[in-house]
Amino acid sequence: MGETMIERIHQIASVPIVGKFYLVPAIWWDWGAWGNDDIKMWWPVIGPKHSDAEFFDFPLPHYHVDVRFLSKRHWAFSQYPGEFLSRPLSASHMPQGPKAPTWRRMRCSLNAVDYPFANRRAVLALNKHFAGQECAKSRHGWVCPHRNVNLGSMAAIDGVITCPLHGLRIDAKTGVVIGPSL
Repeated sequence: MGETMIERIHQIASVPIVGKFYLVPAIWWDWGAWGNDDIKMWWPVIGPKHSDAEFFDFPLPHYHVDVRFLSKRHWAFSQYPGEFLSRPLSASHMPQGPKAPTWRRMRCSLNAVDYPFANRRAVLALNKHFAGQECAKSRHGWVCPHRNVNLGSMAAIDGVITCPLHGLRIDAKTGVVIGPSL
């Protein structure tokens, strides 16, 4: 009997299947800086390590949590659904800063993520700045022009793919950044 090969999440060109395991970039993270001493575990991340000084006034290098792969244990200490999208994993919480991710086998718990910050000033400014630009296309789908995140595994909602890092809105058919939602 042959083993089923586990797909790397950034190499799929479709929405992940809830309940299925994927290889996901993850970092070992200690949320102890916020008083949660028992939240030392592997956290799924999406996109490259980056800083967001230009649009978000956040100069620390950080990763964003890929909420599609959070387990019940991850969610157990969440205050609200958008919490993990609004709290990047950065050097402000660990003196040595976030280390490079490693590939971890993780189960998909959500296949679509609603971006809750579309009307924040910085997100609107980012969308306005990139409006009209065409995304590059890889064999796995559109690539966000802001941080080069592969969006092939992101669900389109009403024909729009929203980058989970910073809310850039992209037409799912044409790959053109459509600008802020009003």
